[in-house]
Amino acid sequence: MEDWQAAGTDDFFQQAVDATFEFNGQDYSRSSNKITDIIPGVQVELLTKRTQPQSITVTKTSENIKKTVETLVADLNAYKSDLNTLGFIDEVGDENGELAHSSFLRNAKRKLTNFMTAPIAGFGDNNIYFVDFGIKTAKDGSYVFDQTSFDRTYTNSPEKFDALTEDKAYASDPNVFVYAAADSTVPEGKHTFTDSNDKLSHGTTSAKDLTSSSSGSGKFNFSTSDYSGFLFQTSSETPGDLVIYVGRSAKTKLLNFFSDALATAGNLDATVDLYKERVSSLDARLTKIDQREALLQAQYTRQFSDMEKVVNTSTSSSDYVTQLVDGWNKS
Repeated sequence: MEDWQAAGTDDFFQQAVDATFEFNGQDYSRSSNKITDIIPGVQVELLTKRTQPQSITVTKTSENIKKTVETLVADLNAYKSDLNTLGFIDEVGDENGELAHSSFLRNAKRKLTNFMTAPIAGFGDNNIYFVDFGIKTAKDGSYVFDQTSFDRTYTNSPEKFDALTEDKAYASDPNVFVYAAADSTVPEGKHTFTDSNDKLSHGTTSAKDLTSSSSGSGKFNFSTSDYSGFLFQTSSETPGDLVIYVGRSAKTKLLNFFSDALATAGNLDATVDLYKERVSSLDARLTKIDQREALLQAQYTRQFSDMEKVVNTSTSSSDYVTQLVDGWNKS
């Protein structure tokens, strides 16, 4: 705000200016003092100018987290129920599911199992698993909410629930800003940046060469064409060695999993159509077999009827000859 006084009056006025501030090493400017678009679900109101850093602590209630986990469990069970319906085997009648005994369906179930046991990486040095959220597999194969596991994580490692719904990208240096778009090709997990050669390493994959460019505001952007939608920004062209973390939340991973499943819907439809064609072809072949059986039955019936007539005729002739011989003998 800028104060000024109207000439010849006792009235003071203030000219409005944008609120500027720094949050987690990143500069921001907003037209309102009420900030709602930086921390998801949190509104921060700037009431006065301060020169010293201020801390903001945000906590999540266990009940709200539990509702999110239970929604996740319901979505997983709905998908698994669809798979079971498609693969249902009717041992009594002939009401099998459309993909009973299908290798396509077995592959889909295997992918779901692998998805549920795979780690959620990029939220620190240690991986997180669905069981940490309280999601377990019951004896019947369905997914259930386990209160004991949930409470243990909430008490001992509540930060793990950050990986439930929020993607995260950050560096070991809090002054380094890391950006990873939702559709970025950068792998999730822990990356190591080596300042001496500007290389970014991840697991056993080959190191990627990064290029730096000035953003025009005293900042330097490091990026690579190998990872679209990814960069990190520093205040120096030589920021030193860094550890970069890129985490995809359970929510994002599940959405991507379902998207991949929908992308193969064409294959699913083709598989169903193929099975229907096979059934139709089999029905046609069975119909032809029935028709041939009827023709053969009629043919053989006719042949046996003709043979019976011959036999009957032969029997009558034999009786006549016998009678004739007997008459000769008597004479």
